[in-house]
Amino acid sequence: MLAKILASVGLLCCLVLAVHMALPAVQRARLEAWLTGLRSTLRRGPPGRLDRRARRRAAHQEAQDAIARARRRAHHWDGNVYRATEFDRGSDSKH
Repeated sequence: MLAKILASVGLLCCLVLAVHMALPAVQRARLEAWLTGLRSTLRRGPPGRLDRRARRRAAHQEAQDAIARARRRAHHWDGNVYRATEFDRGSDSKH
């Protein structure tokens, strides 16, 4: 049973390759482009599409939390530059 299934799959592959080789170059390129598009569509698949919105929302929330933490810790903002007091150099600095 398994041998017949494998033989059938092998024969089908050979027939598909023979038809592919018999096609003119333009139609072969068109078929390969279609198969490439089909493969990328199948890779993305429904789970990625259904989950994409939730992942985007979670990433946005993480970014907002990071911004809020930075604002709570902020000592001094000079425009869009954060100047922390713990990094201030004293007058005895040689730099």
